[in-house]
Amino acid sequence: TSFITEGLLGPSYIKPYSRNGAHDLFVSDTGKSRIIFAPLQKKTFITVFITGFQPDVLQISEKSRLMFAICNSTKILAINMQGATTPKDYWQVGNADCMGYQSSLMLTTEEDKILYYGILNGTPSIMSLPATKTKTEAPRICPDVLLRWPHGPIVSLVNINKHAFYVVTASNVYIVHDGSYHPTVTPTPPLTPTPTPEVTPTPTVTPTPTPEVTPTPPVTPSPTITIHRGFAVAAFPAQSLPIEDPRLMHELLSWLMKDV
Repeated sequence: TSFITEGLLGPSYIKPYSRNGAHDLFVSDTGKSRIIFAPLQKKTFITVFITGFQPDVLQISEKSRLMFAICNSTKILAINMQGATTPKDYWQVGNADCMGYQSSLMLTTEEDKILYYGILNGTPSIMSLPATKTKTEAPRICPDVLLRWPHGPIVSLVNINKHAFYVVTASNVYIVHDGSYHPTVTPTPPLTPTPTPEVTPTPTVTPTPTPEVTPTPPVTPSPTITIHRGFAVAAFPAQSLPIEDPRLMHELLSWLMKDV
């Protein structure tokens, strides 16, 4: 089912968000250099949130009510979401001379830092910028190198929790974590043992009396014929044998010898 069908050109990112009791979906409409949003309801309409640059990844802080957006694939903007539907207040985060921005954007669980992939002085790294600086301070700060990254260009960073996040490249997915990270492992369910089948004892066979045989007249001897008997191997699942019951095991072995 189509959700937004009007006027999009090259949408590159979506971000659900709730504010003032309304549930909206924000969309980076890159081809038209704007961010729009639409209510999450059956009959929807779009509203232009901000224009003037080509947006990409969007991250929203619940605490500060700031949206962090990639601008023209080169820098990060902080957009004030408080108050008016259409924001008038936004600013650059990070000094353009020391950013080295390349791709991706991730807000940490504590919402105090934003991470991105950058190359500074020829070294590919995952960079970190504070997300709590004021409009005056933010454009002047330089990033910290969180982790040098020699595994190829990063496509996206995805938050897991305060201890870990995913790093997605063109060919692999990595987990970066601190010493406190313990992934949840789904336990393997125990195997239910197969119940031992009950073995019905072989009924006692009443011997048949041997009939009297009339002697056969002598016949001319025939050439000797040698019969070569084949070999047979019988295999049974171990759990199906009554190993704990010596009497039943004797009867089973006796039956096997007779049958083979």
